[in-house]
Amino acid sequence: MTLAQMQARFFELKGKLAVGQISEQDFKHELEKLRFQDSHGRWWMIGAQSGRWYYYDGARWLLGDPPDPGAPGLQAGAAISDQAASSQATPAYSSAQPTLSNPTPYNSQTISAPYSYVPAQQSPQQPAPPTPKNGAPANYIAPAAQPVRPTAPPPPPTAPRPPLPPAAAQAANQAQNKQTFSNTLRQDLNKVHLPHVEMPNLHIPPQLLPHAPTQIRKYQPPFILLGAVVVGLLLVALLWLAVDNLVPGKPITSFFGGQTATRPTVVRQTPSVQGGQNVENLLRVGDELAAKSQFEPAIAQYQAAAKYAPNEADVYTHWARALALTGRIGEAITTAQKATRLDPTSSSAMTELTRALAWAGQTEPAISAGQKAVSLDKENATAHAFLAEAYLRAGRPADAQQEVDTALELDDTNPETHRAAGWVAILSKRNDDGVGEWNRTIELAPDSFLYHYELGLVYANYLNDPEMAIPAFQRAIQLYPPYIPSYTALGRAYLAANQPGPAILQFQKALTLDPNSSDAFLGLGQAFQLQQKCPQAIPYFQKALELNQQLAAASKGLEDCGAIAKGSAQPQPAPTEVNIAPIATAIPKGTVAPIAGNTNSTSPTTTPATVAVGTTGPGRIYFPVYDGQYRIYSANPDGSDRQLVTELASSPSVNNDGSQMLFYSWDGNGRGVHRIETNGADDTHISLRAEDTLPSWSPDGAKYVYATRAGQGGDINKRAFTVRVASTGGRPRQDPAPLVEQAQYPSWGPTNRIVFRDCGFPSDTCGLAIVSADGGGKKTLVNLNATAPAWSPDGTRIVFMSNARGNWDLYAVSADGGSPELLTDDLGNDGLPTFSPDGSKIAFVSNRNGVWSVYQIDPDGENEVKLFDLEGDIAGTIPGNSPAQPGQTWLEQRISWR
Repeated sequence: MTLAQMQARFFELKGKLAVGQISEQDFKHELEKLRFQDSHGRWWMIGAQSGRWYYYDGARWLLGDPPDPGAPGLQAGAAISDQAASSQATPAYSSAQPTLSNPTPYNSQTISAPYSYVPAQQSPQQPAPPTPKNGAPANYIAPAAQPVRPTAPPPPPTAPRPPLPPAAAQAANQAQNKQTFSNTLRQDLNKVHLPHVEMPNLHIPPQLLPHAPTQIRKYQPPFILLGAVVVGLLLVALLWLAVDNLVPGKPITSFFGGQTATRPTVVRQTPSVQGGQNVENLLRVGDELAAKSQFEPAIAQYQAAAKYAPNEADVYTHWARALALTGRIGEAITTAQKATRLDPTSSSAMTELTRALAWAGQTEPAISAGQKAVSLDKENATAHAFLAEAYLRAGRPADAQQEVDTALELDDTNPETHRAAGWVAILSKRNDDGVGEWNRTIELAPDSFLYHYELGLVYANYLNDPEMAIPAFQRAIQLYPPYIPSYTALGRAYLAANQPGPAILQFQKALTLDPNSSDAFLGLGQAFQLQQKCPQAIPYFQKALELNQQLAAASKGLEDCGAIAKGSAQPQPAPTEVNIAPIATAIPKGTVAPIAGNTNSTSPTTTPATVAVGTTGPGRIYFPVYDGQYRIYSANPDGSDRQLVTELASSPSVNNDGSQMLFYSWDGNGRGVHRIETNGADDTHISLRAEDTLPSWSPDGAKYVYATRAGQGGDINKRAFTVRVASTGGRPRQDPAPLVEQAQYPSWGPTNRIVFRDCGFPSDTCGLAIVSADGGGKKTLVNLNATAPAWSPDGTRIVFMSNARGNWDLYAVSADGGSPELLTDDLGNDGLPTFSPDGSKIAFVSNRNGVWSVYQIDPDGENEVKLFDLEGDIAGTIPGNSPAQPGQTWLEQRISWR
């Protein structure tokens, strides 16, 4: 059995264990059969959890590279002969990455980052090692012993020589006696044992490990003379530097005139760290590692830099980029936000925030950040490239093309500009141009796994060429093995190429990294089905459905295999347009996916996060979701029973008994405030202007208060918001008179008072104020920059959002005034709060971890939990609308709990 066959057998066993076809005991028993002993006596085995190779050094299991047998005659448990390799000057067990020139059908590389390997050390013949606990080696331990040089192979046997003449025989005997004496002396010296000194187990970079002894050079007399001259010059330099001390009161400049003093040198101070290194060196090393897709050690460099320079924005900019490239988008967003807070003028920091927001699917915030990055530095080609990507995600290809053209003009050697140009070309059906741009991208950054992965997606999903996609995915895996989507994408490419065997191996590898990957279970089922092995396929389809009940392809597979009745499978969705980068989470479940376009891949369905029964308040939560258009949904507080209330709608406000809802309608024939039954019936347009927005019910339900820019004429950007009151019964004949001038975001409370944002323009900085229902008795409530106020059911407290600390957090204040109380403190943006009907909880939205979700918290700020994901964005622009049109940012939205 070859190493590739042993690894394939491991993944086969792992897959059977995952679906319950074999027991844990059987798995361990079969895993024991995959041990082998090499020619140096080392025992090797595959880790039961990691799928990596380990060898036993007599005391511990160490991570390493097993020797290549070279010929396929190996049996499990037999020694692997590697004498040919041992004859080389370098160790046979190198950590070099496998090449893709002739990939094997089963892709025999191990699932481990090449940069984390330590070459295996040769050791004498050893007995069988102990079985590690749980059938798997312990965590990787760097070898502490000093490396042993490889032993040369024994010389080949020679034929008998003819007898020598007497004189030659005598000379040979003398030489043999001399050699015998030398050997005896060496053996005697070897009996002298020096005391053993235990060295500290330090990590030594591979480039610093000793290899072969360096030959001592004998320098000629001219070089000796040159050395003496150099030493003399050094002594003169030292004397020159010491003049100030040798001659009191006489500065060094007086010896050489005044010119030296008139040319001061300004040196940029860089925060220094221990060991003589500085932050710039740490960033440089981190960037070099990241360029090779070695992100974990790169992030370690950035973390070290942040430790010594915690207020340097540039440190967090580099860090955010590495986090985004590993798929840890939520962390990337918060890290980039910190960089922008530390230096609001940094175009680079704003660019990384643009990247992270775009890859999280937050297109409008990404566009805003990208525009800001470009305004800070119009020569920043990377900023133009990611702004183009944000435009492309938002369905604005013309704007994207313009930004790409600018980026290419600014820097034609930047891989990010060519990547963006590649996506624009592919989605414009200019396939040859797109492939050319990707090849140029990879030429400029050959060791970035993401570019190879995305090129594979282009071939697989857009050009229908799985044969070209396969090597691209293989290269991505080789460069960055922890990235799960590379394995599932490679498996699907093999399926499309009618190669189910290699596909099975890739899906099994994905399961090793993520045992709950429904995509991997689905792929395994489809691969076995393609092999006409329905009995093996059925449990994988069942497991995929258990993990994701909306996986129509798994139901179809069960139906085709006869496991369920014909016609009972739910219909498969038609190919839809997917986002360039669906919501990504932390490794190993990260996903950085392609730009929007038609694809045959199954769109993932998010399972709402839930909390324990009894921890939520009563009623239902009403919330908007934006996915190119607005829709309003309702759900139980735990996320169950999610229902669509109405289309083309946002900013819901539900009356006290939960029977009716006011909202802003985006219907082109009736924009403005509408009233509707919460079951979706009886939609009625009740406002006069398209600018009327953010309605809020009066306590008796007869009226509503709203904000508007209408009735002022001229440019909408120059109109201030006013707060007005109208009847919920129907449309007025003329605009109601303003209740409050220069006011936004009103909320009508149970005590018949109205709280609002006390300024007229969205860009203004202002607090909250309260008036009575007739507009009198205005009182300032909060001086912090604040918005989105909401009343408690008893009318005693008001919860609101403020960015006084940099990002948006929740605060609460007494309705009679006082000091605001901070309720949330997270690097994400928390906002749009609303009380539960009984006042026991507060619901709000947040984009923590790059995903917009609904959370709840107690009124005192305790017991914060996530309720469910929105499964989309909270806000976005509507094509054809002026940016000044109300309701297109998340700060102009509302959620309601009734």
